[in-house]
Amino acid sequence: MQANLSHAGQQCLSCSNVEIVQDCQHYVFCDNTEVCFKHKYMTESGGSMYDLGCAMPETCNHLIGSIFGKRTEGHHLTCTACCNNTRLCNQDIPCSNMKPNVTKLLRECSDIAMTNPADGVYTIYPDGKRALPVYCDMTTANFRWTVIQRRINGFVDFYRGWSAYKEGFGNVSGEYWLGNVNIHEITSHNNHEIRIELEDFEGNKRYAEYTIFSIADEESNFRLLVYNYSGNAGDSFSYHNGMMFSTFDKDNDPYSPSNCAVGYSGAWWYGECHYSNLNGKYLAGHHTSYANGIEWTYWKGSYYSMKSTKMMIRKH
Repeated sequence: MQANLSHAGQQCLSCSNVEIVQDCQHYVFCDNTEVCFKHKYMTESGGSMYDLGCAMPETCNHLIGSIFGKRTEGHHLTCTACCNNTRLCNQDIPCSNMKPNVTKLLRECSDIAMTNPADGVYTIYPDGKRALPVYCDMTTANFRWTVIQRRINGFVDFYRGWSAYKEGFGNVSGEYWLGNVNIHEITSHNNHEIRIELEDFEGNKRYAEYTIFSIADEESNFRLLVYNYSGNAGDSFSYHNGMMFSTFDKDNDPYSPSNCAVGYSGAWWYGECHYSNLNGKYLAGHHTSYANGIEWTYWKGSYYSMKSTKMMIRKH
């Protein structure tokens, strides 16, 4: 998933798994607090590959997760470098050898160790290998949250197929889905809770928290585990516990008459069919169609689509 950032900060090359840096033709405008980075690693076959993109300067020196230089899952990270002096500076910056026992990779926003970090776009490594831009909420309830979904204006189409939801899509500075493979990688390490924030078009806000949250791997169709609700939005998510993820092109719901993803214009852990539909159509509040918007039934019913949503997770 590539992030097309709209901030007027440093301009950096942004690619994953390229053999030659000059082959990277994609660039982004980073947040004005970020710098460009370049990571070089060796594959199991002995070849060299690069990841390039934006990162907070603190993460260049204080990454957390798998240790640089340690062989994990066929990759051996050999060097890293950061810069902010010129446009696309990560194209030509030298990448010197790392000390393998010092620097570590971030798997999620909870791993960021710096003091008083700001909300914003950071680079994480959910599988311990590949760089992934993500929005980190570093202030809500005094915790550090990895945002896995955000809806704010309807600019991004969320009616997408299995492959898109698997890998992720959108703009991490705006609306996006982080990707089911990435959510699985994060939640397969440690225990996680999820916080869901909702806002209607009248300016009212509600939230729901679940202290247990994870999703299984693709072989299990990203089956959902979620329970232990608290909050003031009403519990519209526990119904979906144990359900598999469904999209319009892959029907995994138990509702035999039809595909819930098609019927409700979304992609979700549908049962028969839903009490929440946060990846549904972006509709302007009250609507006449049944339950196909961004719905949270136990707050606004089945004929009201939210103005904004944010799903975010943290380990505990």
